[in-house]
Amino acid sequence: MSGIRNTKKLYVIPEEKKIVRKMVELALLGYSSRQIADKVNQLGYRSRKGNPFKTDRVLGVLQNRVYLGESSYNSKRLKKTAVAKE
Repeated sequence: MSGIRNTKKLYVIPEEKKIVRKMVELALLGYSSRQIADKVNQLGYRSRKGNPFKTDRVLGVLQNRVYLGESSYNSKRLKKTAVAKE
């Protein structure tokens, strides 16, 4: 997942949005991280570096609280919620 670094704003990357949504959709359907990795790889999705997804990367995406609109700074949760604008 690529992004714009060194800014205080969150940006939605359209290509990555598709991947994250597909991973969440499959997780909600009860797929394991291994099955999700296999499925997104079959669909032709790749990581930032062009590599196939592995289970640890899938788990990292699914556990990333930023996708829920939460933000943190220096390991502290901020009281404000982050809203990414397209």
